[in-house]
Amino acid sequence: MPLKEADLETLYAERNVSIASDISDSIRMSESAVKVVLTGQRGSGKTTELRRVTRELKDEFFPAWLDVESRLDLFNINHLEVLIGTTVTMYKTAEEKGITLDTASLDRITETIQKVTRKRNLSIDLSAPKLLEMAVGTFKLGLNWETAKDINVEPEVSDILAHISESVAQIQATTGYLPLWIVDGLDKVEFDMAKKIFAESSLLARPPCPIIYTVPFALSHSPQFEIVKTVFSGDVCRELPNVLLFTREGERVEDGFRFFEDLVAKRLQAAQAEGFIESQALRALIQKSGGVVRELIYLVRYGVQEAKRRKIERIDLVSALAAIDRFKKEKVRGLDSERLTLLCQIYRDRPQVLPSEGIREEVRSELQATLYILYYEDGGQWYWTHPVLEDFLEAQCPKKNQ
Repeated sequence: MPLKEADLETLYAERNVSIASDISDSIRMSESAVKVVLTGQRGSGKTTELRRVTRELKDEFFPAWLDVESRLDLFNINHLEVLIGTTVTMYKTAEEKGITLDTASLDRITETIQKVTRKRNLSIDLSAPKLLEMAVGTFKLGLNWETAKDINVEPEVSDILAHISESVAQIQATTGYLPLWIVDGLDKVEFDMAKKIFAESSLLARPPCPIIYTVPFALSHSPQFEIVKTVFSGDVCRELPNVLLFTREGERVEDGFRFFEDLVAKRLQAAQAEGFIESQALRALIQKSGGVVRELIYLVRYGVQEAKRRKIERIDLVSALAAIDRFKKEKVRGLDSERLTLLCQIYRDRPQVLPSEGIREEVRSELQATLYILYYEDGGQWYWTHPVLEDFLEAQCPKKNQ
């Protein structure tokens, strides 16, 4: 699980380059309501970095955090629900802090939505109390995508945005701080839906306060992202690359290994389990993690299971290698010829740009989302296959001269 704010003191491991500080500075120095688009592969640590941003700016702004993955329906999501959901979260955050707000703006938002839905013979029962009730559970307005899309081009969208602006202004007037919206989890939306939300509408760029959105990694590495950058013109795009363990030329990067050793040491210390992983075993697990925090956690978990199976008290090299082999078998299961062809090309070439000729976009998107293809920065961007697949691809892929 991503670190909670309370965990930052004891469990956070410092990266060489702090994305959190970079984003915080961008928000502080912006003269307008800057919108930050943050991307990175799953498990790279985006949520943890956002926790640090919240912590760094909590005395200068009024943070309101919406976790889209747990609060909205990722398979039936639209930009309007994101904006209204974050607005309601802002009110709920104020309530939790003991701040009383006038909910008239929320009432006006619900009245506008009901006005639009009545035109389409839809029946949606909404009110300010009902919206606030949703703020502690699953947030669902009941709007389908087509209705939300229609609202985007009708006069009513201006009314909704005006009422959202009223809510932002009320928070600022009451607390003395401009709201800062953190919308996490949009990076887990399916590729086609993400294109609709970010590239086919400018709504997410309209509220008059700074906002950080996470976006899918595959979208940020596709031609459609140029449209997204146009929609968010003048604002900030930030990428959290995977931790560099080896250069593109194959040279070991010790700073990357030290980062993971520090990360593991902090967690073992917190659990009073120092020495639970032998250093040689830990290095093997780090190397095969590909520089992805979540992948290392999975590998350590498998190492625990292997150690228990062998009835030993710690993860040794034998247990680590067994964990790596198990993880590899899970990864290769189900790979078809189309995916294997692309993986072989990336394994051999370590390209700076992903191959596209003859490759379906959904296949590239899927292999990036499932971490078969990993992204790195080393004086420039480049891609490689997940290192746990190295032995498998070495045996399966034809050589360059074949």
